[in-house]
Amino acid sequence: MADIGRRGRRTLVGNLGKFRGAFRRRKPLGMRWHLLLGYLLIIWITLALLTVSLSKILESEAIRSRRAYLYAQAHLIASAIRARGGPAVARLSAIGGIPLQGRVLVLDGSGRVLEDSAADPDMLGKVLGLPEVKEALQGKESSNTYYLPDGSFVMYVAVPSSWDQQSGAVFIAQDLGDVVAQYRGIMTMVLTAGVVASLVALVAAWAISNLVAGPVLELARSARRVAAGRLDVRVEPKGPLETRTLGEAFNFMTEQVERTIASHEQFLVAAAHELRSPLASMSVLVESMKMKPPAPSELPELLEDLESGVKSLSRVSEGILDLLRVRARRSEVKTCKGKDLIAIIDDAIADRSRLIRNKNLAVDKQIGISDDTPVDLDPVLVRLVVSNLIDNAVKFTSPGGGVRVTLVGEGRGVSGGRKFSQGNELLAAGASPDASDAFLDASLDASLDASPDASLNACLNACPDAFPDASPEATPAASPGASQRRGLVFEVADTGPGIAREHLPRIFERFYRVDQSRQRTTGGTGLGLAIVKEACEKSGGSVTVESEPGKGSIFRVTWRNALRA
Repeated sequence: MADIGRRGRRTLVGNLGKFRGAFRRRKPLGMRWHLLLGYLLIIWITLALLTVSLSKILESEAIRSRRAYLYAQAHLIASAIRARGGPAVARLSAIGGIPLQGRVLVLDGSGRVLEDSAADPDMLGKVLGLPEVKEALQGKESSNTYYLPDGSFVMYVAVPSSWDQQSGAVFIAQDLGDVVAQYRGIMTMVLTAGVVASLVALVAAWAISNLVAGPVLELARSARRVAAGRLDVRVEPKGPLETRTLGEAFNFMTEQVERTIASHEQFLVAAAHELRSPLASMSVLVESMKMKPPAPSELPELLEDLESGVKSLSRVSEGILDLLRVRARRSEVKTCKGKDLIAIIDDAIADRSRLIRNKNLAVDKQIGISDDTPVDLDPVLVRLVVSNLIDNAVKFTSPGGGVRVTLVGEGRGVSGGRKFSQGNELLAAGASPDASDAFLDASLDASLDASPDASLNACLNACPDAFPDASPEATPAASPGASQRRGLVFEVADTGPGIAREHLPRIFERFYRVDQSRQRTTGGTGLGLAIVKEACEKSGGSVTVESEPGKGSIFRVTWRNALRA
């Protein structure tokens, strides 16, 4: 028996588990059913409240009206009995005024029945002890309603009177069946109206649900098609404002996704092309070496070509990795000091010092922030911006030209931090009588001046064409009412060949080159400015460029509210 009981309990628990699982797996109701049930619930609750309140009002009004009527009839009958000489002479059948479905009893001062309109012999002489009769014999009108055992609804009314110089009363009992019938008729009408309203609500809810749920369901189907790879799918915004907005947002999202994926595909194609070129060159070299072993005198040149291909591959892969690192880096507010940014600039210039000397370039570094200035920037992203912009300027500036690197607070000149002579770093070799020499000599002479502004002015006046749009007046003075936070500006200007206007909108695209023929001489990958743009946006900054063919370029990066006082 115990085993049977245990098996039964296990079976019951298993069935309950299956039931719960089936209940959990039950498909949720759709929007249409939610709207239908919501409308029905609202109508039924409203109908219930209306029915309850209406029944109370109707019942109280009907009873009040019937009570007033019976009181008036009772007083009329009492007055008629007195006028005809009292109950001993006057007869109810002769007086009349008996209410429909009613019964009238004439009582003496002790509550004994003197006359009955129903002519019931058993009632004559019987004493009524009803509360209404007792109050009437005390001189008060009284009435009440009762549900009798047979289910009928009645009203008892008693009014005081007097005859034969004694107190008495007239008692009326009436069946309120007509009131109940009227009440039921009204309630039936209310319920019928509720049913009709429910049907109308069902139709309206179905129509409204189609208006709202239709676009949503279409949006869901379109989303599944997009998830399956159909990026060209669009929806037609329709329905109310909310669904139209949702449809427009969906179309905007799919357009952006399509553009992003297309951009990624273009990036992959460009990356594959960039990697294929050095690989193809190296493959040709290896094949030629297999076909004909090189002479010992040819080995250095072949190895140099192979090394060049390896370096090209390394540069492209490093550029791609830098770009991916920028995108993958979390956008967090990090803090560094002004000296950290200055060190980044110094490192970037030092890393290219050999190329700077080989090309006889004059490099001017202007610093307008102090070492201890708090800066809310990620040093890793700043390093990518600084190194790529300086690298571009050094590579594309012609021999004997100049490069100016500026780091200042927004709205302030270089005098806001340190003296020009302390912040100036010039890397040049083999001075020649050109703009570079003039720029270099003016910088060295001005560094002995006590005024930091005079050094900058002398440098720029000595070589006004070295940097486009650069003049002493171009640097705004510090505002005396500067706020606690201000922007940081990093600028790299060069005297290179400049960029034609038609190329400016595309120079920040990945693998885009203004002049493809210069790739072999400069060793560029076409990713530097794309990395700068990504790093600027990731760190909350923006980059702009001013350039004119033959006059050089100015790349300006602005980080709003990056400096703290």
